[in-house]
Amino acid sequence: MLNTLLVLYVFCFSQMGVAIIVFTALVRVATIPLTVRQLRQMRAMTGMQPRVREIQQRYEGDRQRISQETMRLYRESGVNPIGCLGPLIVQMPILIGLFRVLILTLFNNPEDLVKLSDKLYSWITFAPIHSAVPVNNTFLWLDLSQPDPSPIVMPILVAVTTWVQQKMTQMPSPDPRQQSSQTMMLWMMPIFLGAFSLGWPSGLPLYWVVSNLIGITIQARKKPRRQSRLPNRRRVDPMDQIVQTGRTVEEAEEQALAALDADRSEVEVEILNRGRQGFLGIGGELAEVRVTRIGAAPPAAPEYAEPDENAPDDDEPARDDEPAVADAPAPVLAITPGTPAGTAVQAIQRILTAVGAEVDVTLRSEHDELAGGPVIDINGPDSGLLIGRRGNTLHSLQFIVQSIVRQQYDEDVRISLDVEQYRQRREDSLREMADRVADRVLQTGRSITLEPMAPSDRRVIHLYLGEREGVRTESVGFGDARKVQIIPERD
Repeated sequence: MLNTLLVLYVFCFSQMGVAIIVFTALVRVATIPLTVRQLRQMRAMTGMQPRVREIQQRYEGDRQRISQETMRLYRESGVNPIGCLGPLIVQMPILIGLFRVLILTLFNNPEDLVKLSDKLYSWITFAPIHSAVPVNNTFLWLDLSQPDPSPIVMPILVAVTTWVQQKMTQMPSPDPRQQSSQTMMLWMMPIFLGAFSLGWPSGLPLYWVVSNLIGITIQARKKPRRQSRLPNRRRVDPMDQIVQTGRTVEEAEEQALAALDADRSEVEVEILNRGRQGFLGIGGELAEVRVTRIGAAPPAAPEYAEPDENAPDDDEPARDDEPAVADAPAPVLAITPGTPAGTAVQAIQRILTAVGAEVDVTLRSEHDELAGGPVIDINGPDSGLLIGRRGNTLHSLQFIVQSIVRQQYDEDVRISLDVEQYRQRREDSLREMADRVADRVLQTGRSITLEPMAPSDRRVIHLYLGEREGVRTESVGFGDARKVQIIPERD
């Protein structure tokens, strides 16, 4: 590090302050992959907090079991808590080394010149580092070998930039205790670093401020990637395509083939992420592939998911991309104004008319026992526009209508939206897929993890395979990435 800094010093026109800035930039650029990985891991761990709390409540008092189940959750979700410390682990040795380098290079007495000359590499001929010493200590108003003479400018810059960077990386936590701890660290860390920098050689706070500014820039430019919304995008039946993860590309591909019940010659494989093992668990990623059955055609008509905001986790809505054509029309009831069902239908009609959607809204049932409330059908040439990715648009529409009805009637009313008797056809296709995968599990004796599914889809598979001998199922992962794992039962 000493010789590197002196080489930069020579090329930066004998300006040690500029050399430190360039050195800092090189370090931060080299650690960008770790920084990006850190941000992803932090977001993932924040989203997992509700499930971590469930584990803590379920095994309250058993710390060992809580630790085991929590680590199992992290492992199944591809999250490594240590990975969040990657940039810090890399930078701490650099910070300590830079402190020693500054003491060696920015000296104030002749004896230190001899010590410095003994540590320079003689084989470095492309830069005259031997003739560069003694080093110019000044940069702006600073003597880089001494604390800031102001003496508050550099400590304030250290504290402010540290606070801003921590604020940008801090993720909201649903746990009040964790949120309180994060808030305390948000303020205490900048205060401590600012106080320590009062006695540091000014070169060290300079490194820290520049490093923080670069980190802030990286985080500001790291925008979430949005899904493509091209109108002519080819749609593929979910049963003919799967995105699968694994420790290696080969493992992910094998599990995807098992889920599709297909041979390698029958599919196209797109490698989304080759994955990497990382070092000591830091920077590791799962491999990810998208496997599509060759010749898979878009469905005759897309299907809907039925959202339900109040259902338990495994009763939430499924989704698909467009509505399917009904085998038989559902019964249509007269709409009675002044009832929750009538109010819901009128609200849907007003919303869809406002957006220019050409659809018919009809009432199938005033109160369906299975759905727990009114069931409303939406049909028409523009009904496919109401679905969105994974049924999110339809889910949002149901939530809005349900909120309107509850506000007006001040009671717990559950509204269900359906399209062309979608749920029955969706359940049939899920059962067929579950049978195929269960057969493959029994043949190979190995567990297979399906693609991420909505809670209602997972519930169908859990109930259906719960009656089948030789296999059992469980949900793994968290949030939108939660999946069903089909496991062979061992004798």
